[in-house]
Amino acid sequence: MTTGEVARACGVSADTIRYYEKHGVIASVRSSNGYRAYPDDVVRRVSILRRALAIGFSVEDVAGFFRQRNAGHPPCRKVRAVAEILRDWDVRLAGGEPAHLLEAL
Repeated sequence: MTTGEVARACGVSADTIRYYEKHGVIASVRSSNGYRAYPDDVVRRVSILRRALAIGFSVEDVAGFFRQRNAGHPPCRKVRAVAEILRDWDVRLAGGEPAHLLEAL
């Protein structure tokens, strides 16, 4: 798939796809004409990333999880550890006072 095809399939811009590649979430190879070519599973990866971003993970978090998985090490415990921050943030927000979430990063 080309960058444009991936972008259309994922509902994002081509710049967004290049940004995700730059940060290591997805990868491409260059075809003989110099265009990026993405593997078939790229749409699934971008979908996972978009859902993770929506609940508070960073691009760097997800890129790390994928790197760990690609190395043959399931990232489940790391995913859970990062998600723990989200639970803490919910508790802070429920308190009605300023939650100081930036300081919790």
